[in-house]
This record gives sequence, C-alpha cells and structure tokens, in this order.
Amino acid sequence: MANGEEETVSLRQYFEKILDVQDTAQQRALELHSTEIDRRLAELNKVREEQIHDRILYVLKTTYDPAHRDLETRLGQLGNRVTTIESGNKTWIAAIGIFFTIIQIGGGLVMYFLLKH
Repeated sequence: MANGEEETVSLRQYFEKILDVQDTAQQRALELHSTEIDRRLAELNKVREEQIHDRILYVLKTTYDPAHRDLETRLGQLGNRVTTIESGNKTWIAAIGIFFTIIQIGGGLVMYFLLKH
C-alpha cells in the first residue's frame, strides 16, 4: 500500500463489510424510529390528559338538559309563589290603608259631633 499498491479484499470480506454497514444503518434507523414513536406517544398522552381535564370541566348535554328543565320548573314555581306573596302583601297594604281611612273618617265624625254639641 505504501508503494502505490491497492489493497485487495476477498469477495466474502467485501460483502461482510457491506452487510455490516447495512446492519449498522438499519439499527440506527430503528433507534431513530423508536425515538420518534416515543415522542409521538408522549404528545398523544399529553393531549389525552388535556382531554380528560376538559371533560371534567364540561357537562354532557344529556345530563344538562334534564337538570336545566327541572331548574326552569322550580324557577317558575318560585316566580308564582313570589307573585302570590306580592299580591297578598298588596291586599294587606290596601286593607290596612282602608282601616286607617275608616278610623280617620270615624275620628273626624266623632270630633264633628262632639264639637257641634
């Protein structure tokens, strides 16, 4: 080799070297592929965790609708009760107002008759 001679290699050694290089390249490709799959799985797991967190924050429509209808019914009943109470209060206020009006008229008549005689 030092004198310009070329190194000769047997055909078997040549193919073993090629196979060794291919094997090394395939092993490296598998390692890279495995690393990429691990990275993607980690990302998918993160998305899944976010999805589970979001699921906790929201209620299913099939659960929400019956509860909402029940709430609307209760609010309607409470509204009716408030209306009844308010109308009852107005009746009492009117009755008290009439009562004091009658007392004033009665007191005025008593004063009129007492001062007249």
